[in-house]
Amino acid sequence: MPPRKNQKKNAQVAQTPTDELATKALELDKAVQGAMIGIGKINVLQMDNEFTLGKYNNRPQNQMEVNKMVTSFKAHGRQWFKDSNALAIVIQPERLVAGQNLISNWSGPDSLNEVKFKDMHPIILATGQHRIAALRKMAIALVNEEESPESRITCIEEFNNPTEEQVEEHEEIKKCLSVVKGELDAMGFWGIMIYNQDVIEAGKGELASHLSRNQSLHVYPETAEEKLVSRLQDCYDAYLQDGNAGVMKILQAEDDRLTDQKDSKLTKIWKNPRLVKTLMGDILPLGDHYRRHRELSVCWLVQAMNVTMVMYIMYIQKSTTLLRKFASKDDFPSYREVSAVIAKRASSAEARNQVKEWNCMTVEADEGDIKIFVTHMDSINDIAEKCFESCTRPLGSEDQDYFSALDNYRNDVVVLLHDGLLKKATSASEKKWLDSVITRVSAWLTRTQTIPYLLMTGTIMDHVWAELESVKEGYTELSRWFEPLLDTIKVHASHTHVIDDHTEALFHSIERERGMDVTYAVRKVWQTLFEACGSSVLKLHNNMSAII
Repeated sequence: MPPRKNQKKNAQVAQTPTDELATKALELDKAVQGAMIGIGKINVLQMDNEFTLGKYNNRPQNQMEVNKMVTSFKAHGRQWFKDSNALAIVIQPERLVAGQNLISNWSGPDSLNEVKFKDMHPIILATGQHRIAALRKMAIALVNEEESPESRITCIEEFNNPTEEQVEEHEEIKKCLSVVKGELDAMGFWGIMIYNQDVIEAGKGELASHLSRNQSLHVYPETAEEKLVSRLQDCYDAYLQDGNAGVMKILQAEDDRLTDQKDSKLTKIWKNPRLVKTLMGDILPLGDHYRRHRELSVCWLVQAMNVTMVMYIMYIQKSTTLLRKFASKDDFPSYREVSAVIAKRASSAEARNQVKEWNCMTVEADEGDIKIFVTHMDSINDIAEKCFESCTRPLGSEDQDYFSALDNYRNDVVVLLHDGLLKKATSASEKKWLDSVITRVSAWLTRTQTIPYLLMTGTIMDHVWAELESVKEGYTELSRWFEPLLDTIKVHASHTHVIDDHTEALFHSIERERGMDVTYAVRKVWQTLFEACGSSVLKLHNNMSAII
């Protein structure tokens, strides 16, 4: 054993351990700080601009969190002027009114200047959806509180000879109402930090994700849905860069990783490339309306993978393709011309044929930017709920109630898009394009020889899924009609894909066949099966299966 002095001389110097995660977070904090344009305040209850939620973080709104926030506001005040509670706004700098002072401090409510915007386009909110929801809930409560006193004031003012007590009551109520109105006017203000959208969204989106985590307020664990959406975004980026090969590479990596972690639910999703590509390319780009729907719920997706899932997936693909066709910039007749022809369709076969020809033009058009519909999907869905709430038969039924509902639906959607798109056009070329978008939608939703597909929103998707599920036993039987075709095509299934049903096997086999127009063949077979959804054959078989 060496002498003690040699031991001390040769002793290893202790090394300070490094926390790589903390270091990375610090780097991201600095980068986010560098993207800041300034600070200020906005009145979120009186703004003309809508907020785009969930672009960087797919966490759905939690009503329990909203209620906790309301309780906190009532107990401790809103404290909207503190930097730790500020909303994170992500916007392009040129959308801000020039010359305004965005260099303030957080010393109090009066130290923050109200931020002004040039346009009424949606603004990305990176954090703060629960705070805004809590404010809106409190505002609704105040409005309801205001209604009853206003009714009493109106009642007193209608008296010809009010008593002294009534006059005093009138004055007291007016004072109370002025307090309530003052609270309403002041309630919407909230401090904001403004970030440069071009900088935040640069690269692979690390800054956007970091900013949206809201870590200074609460550290949320990543939910299964957030994991799903995050990987779907990775898939979409890979698709833009390397096409399907890039997507399959990520799917294989996710399959290996999740198998090791024994995450069976996500594993099952990643093993279905058709589903992943649909969620990635068709559902994810459509924004907040679909983010709240069950198609991005991991539990629902896993449970729903049965006979009808492939039919539903291909319905989504067709519907989103149709939305892109509506947004085409190809030449199309004006709304005035098309409306004049539509008005004659009931009595003129020539007019019906002309509308049908225009719809063929839409189907064959180049695809446009689907994002023009994103901010209007909630409103279109409300129209669908209102127009078809009394229709008990399947969508597309040939009866007068459905035809009347369809006409009302078309008219309301056209008015909505006219007000939401055309009136906001800023140039002659944009106005012409948006006019063609509205015209295509109007022509498509006009009943001619066939009943059109409705615009795909949450309510319509629920109807379609329910109709498919109601006859799934019939679909099992109907898929056997294609067995002669399957006998001539070798059934292929890659090791990354689970064949859940016979119908999926059919489509997968056709797609692997090189001796035919694959896209056309798949589309026609799907259309044959889908349009049989309401047929007597499927319903009869389904009912017989239930009896047996």
